[in-house]
Amino acid sequence: MAIVYHIVLCSWQPTLTPEKIIENCEYFLSLKEKCVRPDTQQPYIRNLTGGIDNSIENAQQGTTHGFIVEFDNLADRDYYRDIDPVFQKFVKDVGADFNVVIVVDYSQNVFQKPQ
Repeated sequence: MAIVYHIVLCSWQPTLTPEKIIENCEYFLSLKEKCVRPDTQQPYIRNLTGGIDNSIENAQQGTTHGFIVEFDNLADRDYYRDIDPVFQKFVKDVGADFNVVIVVDYSQNVFQKPQ
């Protein structure tokens, strides 16, 4: 099965301080170690990176930050999104701080959905 790339583009509520934005970003990045499969007791996020936009293309659609979460397979991605209590707590803690969130998931060189 192909690696799943979970791309998150976001912006933050204008009332947030720069310090709070950094805190939220660091919290997001910490999920790589904190999200653990209950059956293996091992972290299942393959890689997680993120940062502030530095594009010169002016095509950000209002987003200011980007994150890439890599999973070994769709099952891990689905567990993360739908079940993982650590991720659910992150959404509860930080969700209201987002202004815009755009999410796209893909696997490399897969251009059609399976039939």
